[in-house]
Amino acid sequence: MSDSKQNRIYFYGLDEIRAIAALLVYFHHVELFKKRESHPSLYEFKYTGNFISNIGHNSVICFFVLSGFLITYLLLKEKEKIGTVKIREFYIRRILRIWPLYFFVTFIGFVLLPVLGKLFNFQGQAYYPSLIEKIDYNALPMYLLFLSNIALLFYKPIAGAAQSWSVSVEEQFYLIWPNIVKFSKGVKQAFIFILILFLIKIGANYFSYSIFGKQSIIPAILSKVSIEYMCVGAFGAFVIFSEKLRAPASIFLKNKLALVGILILIILECVKYNHTLALAFLFILLILMLVTQEIKIKFLKPFGKISYGIYMLHPLCIFISFSIASQFKTEVMFNLVLYSLSFVLTILISMASYKYLEMPFLKRKEKFAIIQSGSV
Repeated sequence: MSDSKQNRIYFYGLDEIRAIAALLVYFHHVELFKKRESHPSLYEFKYTGNFISNIGHNSVICFFVLSGFLITYLLLKEKEKIGTVKIREFYIRRILRIWPLYFFVTFIGFVLLPVLGKLFNFQGQAYYPSLIEKIDYNALPMYLLFLSNIALLFYKPIAGAAQSWSVSVEEQFYLIWPNIVKFSKGVKQAFIFILILFLIKIGANYFSYSIFGKQSIIPAILSKVSIEYMCVGAFGAFVIFSEKLRAPASIFLKNKLALVGILILIILECVKYNHTLALAFLFILLILMLVTQEIKIKFLKPFGKISYGIYMLHPLCIFISFSIASQFKTEVMFNLVLYSLSFVLTILISMASYKYLEMPFLKRKEKFAIIQSGSV
């Protein structure tokens, strides 16, 4: 962790993790697009199928853990600094960071793509055009209310906007978190409240499946409200924030051999086992190690800064690129064009989003920050 001259909190390694997670979600969706359109896909290979099918969701778990870690730490620092948490300012900051791109993507899914679907013939595709043609506008209120994660249980996915489900989960998480820290009498009590919330959520997951069965709507809804992963991230924030915990933990967290071991375990989980809760704990250990060791990977940082755009806008770019790539007869050329074009489009549109859509709001966000964070 680094403090600038303006006491701005900056954690090394977080941009890099965001970049990797966002690019892995992109990679997952390219292969999913191919599978749905009956093109040879890594889904079908014995040694890659499990990794490809789960890496998208696993990367989102990483985002959840990271969000729980960073938001909890900043809230703890705010309470340490001024003795409370300013709830109004917290929500204004979250609105300015999340809402502009979220609602733009909602516009893409419910307005732009249906219009494009009528104007253009997207050759070589069936799945996405069918979603666009049969779009159910009854799902719109749920997207507008940040319930897109629940909407996926009752309606077909909205092309170009379904990936916003994870953003809705984070918004639901933000309804609880600042109030836990604000009304807790000290750090220890805040930790206990979050631990109780974590145990309640894990218990609810288990007993809902046991009582109602996997096909019931109740466990399905609980599974879509993935707040337990934010709790795991919050546990890591307490380790870094508390001197009593940070000092003994740093012996392990500074160990580079241990870092290699955690990376190997993460790879094993993603490739073979896919125990999502265990993976969440491995992710927070990785985050704490990167932060403690101040590890930087320069070429990934630019992708990390635009990772929100990469995550939210890449399905549109893949959709557009797929029809162009389908004009090529050989699978080699098809894949070359699909990956290169969709990647370049994703990066360019994400850069434009960051500069022209997100940044004007991010500049206003600084006025409401009690604790300044991010790179200077």
